[in-house]
Amino acid sequence: MDDVTVKIIENDKRGELNLFVNGEYAGEMTFIFKEKNVISVNHTGVDKDLKGKGYGKYLMEEMVKFAREKDLKIIPVCPYVVKMIDRTPEYQDLLFKK
Repeated sequence: MDDVTVKIIENDKRGELNLFVNGEYAGEMTFIFKEKNVISVNHTGVDKDLKGKGYGKYLMEEMVKFAREKDLKIIPVCPYVVKMIDRTPEYQDLLFKK
């Protein structure tokens, strides 16, 4: 079983979640603060050697946890995030609605 960790880095304009697998950098998910409580998740990337192994899900789960803890709504721009939110009813409450 791999050791998977996600580290969140943010400032008042943007942020990223960095994925580490067995201590090695393996990918990221990036976001931009659009309004006070709204973020646009614009990119998810996982190392090409690890694609298709479910590591993007770790980033998505941490993004959801982060959004809930900070009371944020999400504008999904990244195709992966769009797909995950569409497929997961429990994430629907996080969608930003104008």
